[in-house]
Amino acid sequence: MAESTGKRLQCVIVTPERAFLDEQVDSVIVPLFDGEFGVLPLHEAFVGRLAPGELRFVQAGTTKRYFIDRGFVQFRDNVLTVLTSQARSATDLAAPEITQELANAEAMPKENAVQAESRNLAISRARAKQRILDKQTARA
Repeated sequence: MAESTGKRLQCVIVTPERAFLDEQVDSVIVPLFDGEFGVLPLHEAFVGRLAPGELRFVQAGTTKRYFIDRGFVQFRDNVLTVLTSQARSATDLAAPEITQELANAEAMPKENAVQAESRNLAISRARAKQRILDKQTARA
């Protein structure tokens, strides 16, 4: 669809600290709580709940990868807006940091439901970053 119309979509990622990214792209895949969701230009409008994971987009034939945390995504008027608490480029991820993050997460208490949920979320974040880093390293 993107190739036949020659159109692109705008991908905007916003964190509490700043507007992280604002780019014209060919397609985007976002991590939702119930799986990945792909968006092409002129897609139907939608709103979704993000899960920690990989946001990737294709731009001029090149795939770029990012870790994003929980939040919300909206697509409307050919603009994909991602509101997330954290966003990092795959090129900024480092194995020692992720290993330490995973170790810290696994050491978190899990004595009650709230603690267990926080621990599981922290582990999920660290593992998502590791998968993204592994893909980035395999490409290099």
